[in-house]
Amino acid sequence: VDAMATVSTVDELKASQEDVIVLSCNMIATSTVFVAVNTSFSSDSGKFSIDGDDLTQIMVVTGGDVLIEDIVMQRGVSSGSGGALTVLGGGVELIRCVFKANRADTGGAIYASRSTLVITDTVFTANSARDGGAVYVAEAALSIVDCFFEMNRADHDGGAVVARTSNAAIERSTLVSNAAVGAGGAVIACASSLLVATDSTFRGNKAVSPEPAIIAKGGAIAGSESKLFLKRSRFDANSAEQGGAISNVLCTMSTSGLKIKKNTAHLGGGVSMQQGDWSDVGSG
Repeated sequence: VDAMATVSTVDELKASQEDVIVLSCNMIATSTVFVAVNTSFSSDSGKFSIDGDDLTQIMVVTGGDVLIEDIVMQRGVSSGSGGALTVLGGGVELIRCVFKANRADTGGAIYASRSTLVITDTVFTANSARDGGAVYVAEAALSIVDCFFEMNRADHDGGAVVARTSNAAIERSTLVSNAAVGAGGAVIACASSLLVATDSTFRGNKAVSPEPAIIAKGGAIAGSESKLFLKRSRFDANSAEQGGAISNVLCTMSTSGLKIKKNTAHLGGGVSMQQGDWSDVGSG
């Protein structure tokens, strides 16, 4: 039987050795919580928050299988990766969580490397980073199901999500009004990644250029030297200089059943191609 502890402060949270940890109230993080063993975190009613107070990163997972559900992580800050959560080993599953106003250099809310990250029914809003405004994965496996991303921003690539040398799946999710000053207003898959997006909506995302010599690509999705499989998804009112909805640079891309409407760009209002392959069935 798993041992359970109910905690009311971050100091109690850090000190707990139990398998199941339940938050009994909102709390302010004064320093980072490190997790290296199988642990589950939840709220005892509603969604309690762990607030970094714009001063500290909230949590680092270095091993084990970790479940986090019904918790808000907000205002976490890191000069490196993952303002709210960094995953450097093992696997993390997030269910019905909220990530709000976190910031970092890489992965404003979450950074994961050489690990598995499964995110379900979770909201990301107003997170920011240089790359990966909300989520950045490197050499990792990422699953996003029934999630909502809004107004996340990257000062370089991937307004909401960056997948680098990773396998990423986005299903039944909505990404709206995210922005990148570079490529991938909502999502970028690069460096031999695999991106599968199914039954999702991309609306009002944008990629803008930091300077005239750099072309902003992929208002919703940018792919670079990767594989893209996009199915039964909607792309509405996204914008970039090249590829208002989708930019394919040296990618193998397969699409089916896409609805691509009212996207804008100087080149390729819907889709742009640069030395990539594209097969399509039934999109319009």
